[in-house]
Amino acid sequence: MLSNLYKKILVSFDNRKFAFIKLKTAIAEDVAIFSKRKFYNTVKWTKEQKAEFDAYWKRIYGKKISDKWHRLYEASSGKFCINYIPEKMYTTLIETTLNDRRYARCLDDKFMVELLSKNCGCVVPETVGGCTGNRYFGCDRKPIDKKTLIDILKNTENSVIKPTSGSSSGQGILFFDSLSDKTDKEIENIIDSYGEHFIIQKKIEQNPVFSALNDSSINTVRITTYIVDGEIYHVPLFFRIGRKGKLVDNVHAGGLCIGVTDDGSLSKEAYLLGYGDNSKKYTSHPDSNIKFEGYILPNMKEIIAAAYKVQSNMPATNIVSWDFTLDKDNNPVLIEANIMGQGIWASQMIHGKGPFGEQTEKIIKEIRNGRK
Repeated sequence: MLSNLYKKILVSFDNRKFAFIKLKTAIAEDVAIFSKRKFYNTVKWTKEQKAEFDAYWKRIYGKKISDKWHRLYEASSGKFCINYIPEKMYTTLIETTLNDRRYARCLDDKFMVELLSKNCGCVVPETVGGCTGNRYFGCDRKPIDKKTLIDILKNTENSVIKPTSGSSSGQGILFFDSLSDKTDKEIENIIDSYGEHFIIQKKIEQNPVFSALNDSSINTVRITTYIVDGEIYHVPLFFRIGRKGKLVDNVHAGGLCIGVTDDGSLSKEAYLLGYGDNSKKYTSHPDSNIKFEGYILPNMKEIIAAAYKVQSNMPATNIVSWDFTLDKDNNPVLIEANIMGQGIWASQMIHGKGPFGEQTEKIIKEIRNGRK
C-alpha cells in the first residue's frame, strides 16, 4: 500500500514538472507569435477563407484555434492552406504526444547520434573525444582523464567542438584547424567552458555539389520523419545553406532555406527566414551566385532511406527532425537528430503547405486522444 502511494507521488511530481515545461513552452510561443504580428497582419482573409478554416479545425480538433500561425506562414509563402500546423500546437502537443519525454531527454543528446546511426546506411562525423556527465572519453568511447583529452586535442586538426545538449541554431560550436599552439591551460579553459556535455568531431569533407553553394559551411538537408499507423512518412524537405564566411547553415545565423523534392531538385527560390518574420527571397545564392532552379542535390533517395532506417530504430520516439549532408564519397552523413524543440514552421513557410498532408487528421486524432 505504501509502495503504491509512493509511486503515485513520484508520478505526480514528474507530471507537474512536465506540465510546467509545457507551460513555459506555450508562453514562449505566445510571445513569439505576438512579436511577429506586423508580419502576419499583412495577410487578410476573406469571410469564406475564415469560415473554411474554422470549420476544418472544429471538425478535426473539436474546437476553433487561432489563425495567427496560419497567416504567418501565408505571409511568407503567399499560399492559403487550412492544414498548416501552428508552431505552438506542434511544440506543446504533437511533439510531446508522439515522443515519450523520458526517452526524448536521453535520445536528444548529440552523444547518441553515432550510436543510433550504426547499421542504418549512414555515417557520422568521426569522434575525437568529448565529455558526458563529467566523464571524459576518447575516440573509442573509453573513459579517460582530462589531461589525456587535452593531449588528444593538441594533436587534433580540422575538428569541431559542440555541446551535446541544451543548444540550438548552431550556438556554442567551435571550429578549429589546430590547437597545437595553445597551452594546456588554454585548452583546459576551452573544455571547461562547455561544461559536462560536449563532443569533439572531425570536420566533414562534404560532397562538392553541396559545398559549391557555400563552401564555408556544412549545408544540410532537414528531413522530419514521423510514424502513423505503423508507417514512416516525412515532412516536405528543405535544404539549409550558409552564407559566405559563416561556419553554420542555421536560419537564425543568417542561413538560407530552400525547398527540395524527394529526387533532389531545388525550388526556384530560397528564403531568408531569420526568426520567422522575414519574406526575403533569392533566385540564386547571394554569395556564390549559383542559380537554384534546376540545381539537383545527388543521392536524395539514399538520404531519405537512411533517415527512415534510423527512425525505425528510435524507441518510443515517433517524430524526429534529422540534419543530413553528403560526404565526398556520396555517403549520407547524419549530423544531428532533433527530438525536443524541433520546430515545424520553416518547412511550412517555404513550401506553403501543411507538414503532414493526408496524415494531418490522424496526427490531430492522436493529440486529441493524448489530451483526454
